[in-house]
Amino acid sequence: MNVTRKNNVDNTPRQWAILSQDESSVISSVMQKLTEADAQLTVFGDLHLFEHVTACPVPLSALGKLPSPTEIKNHPQRFEGVVIRVDEKKRIIIRLDSHPIQLRGPVQKLPFRFEMKTSPGYVTFTAQGEPQIAEFVKFHDLIKDKAQSALLLVVDLTQITRLPNLTSAIMGDLIEYLSQRKRKVAIINSLSLGTHFLGSYPNTRFVCHVNQEGEAMDFFQSNPLRILAVEDEETTQLLIATCLTQQYLQPVVASTAEEGIVLAREKQPDLILMDHYLPGLSGIEAVRILREDPLTASIPILMFTSDSEQETVMEAMQLRVDGYLLKPLHPEKFIQRIAKTL
Repeated sequence: MNVTRKNNVDNTPRQWAILSQDESSVISSVMQKLTEADAQLTVFGDLHLFEHVTACPVPLSALGKLPSPTEIKNHPQRFEGVVIRVDEKKRIIIRLDSHPIQLRGPVQKLPFRFEMKTSPGYVTFTAQGEPQIAEFVKFHDLIKDKAQSALLLVVDLTQITRLPNLTSAIMGDLIEYLSQRKRKVAIINSLSLGTHFLGSYPNTRFVCHVNQEGEAMDFFQSNPLRILAVEDEETTQLLIATCLTQQYLQPVVASTAEEGIVLAREKQPDLILMDHYLPGLSGIEAVRILREDPLTASIPILMFTSDSEQETVMEAMQLRVDGYLLKPLHPEKFIQRIAKTL
């Protein structure tokens, strides 16, 4: 069925009348936001998840008097759609008929379930339905666990229909955990759940509220983590740069320890990858200089080399390096180790 809503509908809060699916009742509501895809309203009555409804604005001259079902169905600025979200404060979202999700039939509570999908460079967590607290904690714990080895995360809440009150605290803990570990997390459709949920957490370098997955990619590419790689072999330089770029990380490459020290002071990278054997000043000597310099003393450092002798490893560890990798580098393990070090 076509939407006959005009493009010039006023988006400022005003009264709307909503006709229920069975046309047995007309419910008063206040429009909060109206877009080409969704309508967000506060309702003064009961509507159910996945109920198909029709709505129209109430003229200013008729406030307090609701139109009849026939008047709503024939109104030139009406819209039709499906209720896809209801919260405990009677705020609802209606997905308009000109967009996906057009459901009819009996209304039933949608059980909560979640899943994880790995894509090149990032991991997506999708949740849907109406969770109990214990179920949402499991979802929260899954994200935390995967964040041990993943740097970029998408949390898709589009199909969440109703949330318990403690969800805000649970997600707040998750956001702080991920931010402290420099994970970038894009949260899809979180703000439409209401300010009581995530509205108090603003966009930062590591957290961004987005409307779709494409916006998450833009967020990942913006202000990336900077990784300084000090390595003289061109083949290894290329491997490192490729692995980092695929993870939306910004590689900065130096071929000598002397150049690496200058770039570390100038660029202030989030992590330094230091080869053990370099022409001129060695990697060990470079680490000693970086650790003694207040500008670079706190930057995490991973050392890598083809030398697995215990004496070599112990020498590096005594300088407070944060880890040791053996060549040849395995891309997946390499990125996992960077994630754990950050």
